[in-house]
Amino acid sequence: MSQNKWGWNTFKDKYTYQVYGDTRTVSGSGKELYWNQTHDLNASSEYRTLGKTNNFTPIGSMHDNAGSTATADPTMSYFASHYDGQAYTIKNVEIHSNAECVGIFGITVGATVKNVVVYSDEGNVIEATKDGVSWYCVGGLVGFAAGRDNPASVFTNCTVSGYTIQDNHANAPGWGGGSVGGLVGMTNMDITNCSAVTDIIINIGYNGPYQNLRVGGIAGVFRGAVRYCYAGGSMRSTAKSWYNSYDRGANIWMGGLVGGIVMRNSGGLATLVGDVSRVLKVENCYSYVEMPKRGKANEAPTAWESSVC
Repeated sequence: MSQNKWGWNTFKDKYTYQVYGDTRTVSGSGKELYWNQTHDLNASSEYRTLGKTNNFTPIGSMHDNAGSTATADPTMSYFASHYDGQAYTIKNVEIHSNAECVGIFGITVGATVKNVVVYSDEGNVIEATKDGVSWYCVGGLVGFAAGRDNPASVFTNCTVSGYTIQDNHANAPGWGGGSVGGLVGMTNMDITNCSAVTDIIINIGYNGPYQNLRVGGIAGVFRGAVRYCYAGGSMRSTAKSWYNSYDRGANIWMGGLVGGIVMRNSGGLATLVGDVSRVLKVENCYSYVEMPKRGKANEAPTAWESSVC
């Protein structure tokens, strides 16, 4: 990895830092940095060399002190600079986490992410474990990616493949629900020239009224423009719940590209997330994802969703 410290005149106030709510900075580190990946990374071989279990801690995290109430009150540490993977691989990463934001990057705010290749040839798993609490976001690359109304904050030329993404949450998420995506769990950043070929397994243990889980091949929840993207793989629900109606049990919404458009944005999240009223635009995209039948749970995928936009 390398840091490129040359300046950016337009957005100088971006840091990787921790905040409480949306106004009080707890700690700050560094100026806006440009992180360039300079070689392939193989997590499984690195962990074997170190004699440790392959379980990566996501970059950035969040805890919502408000729990399941309507107004968010987050404490978070997030990535807010620029990451260029330069088409080198980040390979065989294993994640088992009860964090609210799960992915290689747990949470990014106003960041630029490009040319990142996340790949597994060992059948690795990115898992949100059953003991997670509150609302949550799970993605192959990023759990929660907030644009913060920064036009330079985009995903470009990124790909995730070979991974199984599992949602094993047992506790009801409350306000905000759950968001699971092959590339990103929840975002209002534009996504261009990206792909995700993953196997997504939904095994939630909660089944209360007004509990919503949105699952997409590219993004679980998305507000913005997705262009020239592809999603493949499969989605399967092994949850014990069975859909009745929104006020009687949990609802699982699935889409080949995007699962839904309802983003959590209240209280302390308001100034961090940015505009969540943007119209979803899907242009020149394609999905071919194996999916369960509508309304079915505890079944292997039995239908293919193929779409061209």
